[in-house]
Amino acid sequence: MTVNIHKKRRRISAKEKEICCCQTELGEALSNRGDHANCPPRGWNSYDSFYWVISEQEFLQNAEIVSKRLLSHGYQYVVVDFLWYRRKVPGAYRDSLGFDVIDKWGRVIPDPRRWPSSRDGKGFTEVAKKVHAMGLKFGIHVMRGISTQAVNANTPILDISTGRAYTESGRHWYAKDIGPKDRACTWMPHGS
Repeated sequence: MTVNIHKKRRRISAKEKEICCCQTELGEALSNRGDHANCPPRGWNSYDSFYWVISEQEFLQNAEIVSKRLLSHGYQYVVVDFLWYRRKVPGAYRDSLGFDVIDKWGRVIPDPRRWPSSRDGKGFTEVAKKVHAMGLKFGIHVMRGISTQAVNANTPILDISTGRAYTESGRHWYAKDIGPKDRACTWMPHGS
């Protein structure tokens, strides 16, 4: 076998042929394993229709539509996206500071006005149960790191092994210790 490379002809060595055959056989073997998805994950994401202002009622209504009309076509996910923890009040917008609902440890929690079933520390438990009862899978969008609001409030850091404030060498740790302001989210520097 010969190939043209920049108008120069060159013979492919036996070793190169062997490598090509092995790669082809490996590719065929992997594609025939049957564990690859036939299509990408299918679902509905609240951001696409509601930006950040969706409520529990609106979310569940849309989940019901996905369940009734799209589940049979492979749609299985419904996702609460973007700022589900922000209060929907005058002055609150995408990059506003001071409107996030956080617990005493600085963790974002659903806004109970928009997500009434989240009251009393329930989070999204009730919403997830309803979504699962529809035959769907429930997801939430979560940002990494710690919220600016928690850093500004300097909330204590939760030690999940004790359920109390994290202490190391007799020192209590707070949000300002682990959330440096010079490394804030670049696309939402004031309100995440």
